[in-house]
Amino acid sequence: MTSHEPAPARAEDLESRALSGVFSREMLGWKDDLSLRQQWPDPGRAPAPSREHQEDQAFLFRTDFSDDEAWAAMIDHIDRAWEDTGGTSVNLVDDPAHQDADPAALPGIGYYFVFDAHACRGEGFPLLVVSTDPEDDPSSFRATADSIPTLDANLSIGNVLFEELIDTTDDDGVYR
Repeated sequence: MTSHEPAPARAEDLESRALSGVFSREMLGWKDDLSLRQQWPDPGRAPAPSREHQEDQAFLFRTDFSDDEAWAAMIDHIDRAWEDTGGTSVNLVDDPAHQDADPAALPGIGYYFVFDAHACRGEGFPLLVVSTDPEDDPSSFRATADSIPTLDANLSIGNVLFEELIDTTDDDGVYR
């Protein structure tokens, strides 16, 4: 093992990471681990995000699993937008345990994004943006995937209030 290779993970760590959606598709040959494979309804799809989580990034939860191509296209939109701004990205949570979950019941601090059935089928992938602050009313609005970097940057540093972003949505209630 060279100095840049990660240390081998223990089996119980892998299982807990798989359940929380923390490791990537390629990590440790997940398809070959029977205990992990049995937990996921689609053995052809990894039970985890495509990149490792970062503490200082917001979460994007997948609650609609009807169209893997739409999910991948939405990620591509976000990644390209982040490349244009030179910023970072979001923590992807691609875990079937969240299928059809109530957006208000998802864990998050401050705010998070949700890829639900509406985002899956809507033009520009209008993700649900959810605030965890009980003083924000309404506590959610929609934003296109390519607007997420700007929106995330402003929310993360407190440059704008949640309600100010809601006020700037278009007539259809989507921030662009």
